[in-house]
Amino acid sequence: MRVVILALTTALLSGCASSQGSGSERHAAEQFAAALNADDTAVACEALAPLTRQELESSQQAPCAEALAGQDVLRASDVRSSERFGQQAAVVVADADGRTDTWFFSRFNGRWLVVAAGCRPRAEQLPYDCDVEGA
Repeated sequence: MRVVILALTTALLSGCASSQGSGSERHAAEQFAAALNADDTAVACEALAPLTRQELESSQQAPCAEALAGQDVLRASDVRSSERFGQQAAVVVADADGRTDTWFFSRFNGRWLVVAAGCRPRAEQLPYDCDVEGA
């Protein structure tokens, strides 16, 4: 998964991304945020990509809903921006206090699913540091 996030980071830094996503990845981010804000981690887990969910459960040695509840993923109230890179997207979200987080999505069978969340940028040309991500 770090390869995907590194590729997305490189695209962001080099300007290869589309300026705006189509809205479907934004809608997926809004749904993920709504589930997190409602403390409905079972629904939020349904929005995770298969490898992301598997890695979360494995690393936390707990079912997804329990494992996700213990992660530092922003309880977002606003989607600030989204950029699409073919079948992948980066969505910047913010909470009511103005703190931001980046969530990464990929398309699986026509759905945008979260491949990484709780992501903060690091030094230039390095992948994001994410609390929730696939292997």
